[in-house]
Amino acid sequence: MKNYQQTISDAIKHVANGGKILMWRPRCNGKPKMFYKLDENKNVVPSSREEWATFIEGKLPTNYKHVGDDIVNGHRVSTVFLGLCHNFDYHDKTPIVFETMVFQNDRTDIYQERYATWKQAEEGHQRAIEWVKNGCKEDEL
Repeated sequence: MKNYQQTISDAIKHVANGGKILMWRPRCNGKPKMFYKLDENKNVVPSSREEWATFIEGKLPTNYKHVGDDIVNGHRVSTVFLGLCHNFDYHDKTPIVFETMVFQNDRTDIYQERYATWKQAEEGHQRAIEWVKNGCKEDEL
């Protein structure tokens, strides 16, 4: 997480100082960006773009988009299945397709973590809830 944040911060500084960023095709694990859906056991399975769109737009309980959505001490803790691979590590072939975010009352996000499996997402959601309960301390990230 902190490496990703540092990369974004460095890119912003680079552009602010007159640098340019090359555009690239979205990729996951060194391959064109992959789409995923969940099977009936909440396992991540590859899908076409059309299958992914149908899954994401589907009605509960068959799409399992929300792992958790809680209000804790005035903050919203939300964990969702994205279905689009967010793994930008060319050496790691694991699709990262779940995300937890914590939002303040003004909808500003203050926390983000991503995962590969439903179980990891459930565990990460609980960690985020505990982080909020403990005062959202930076040193506990």
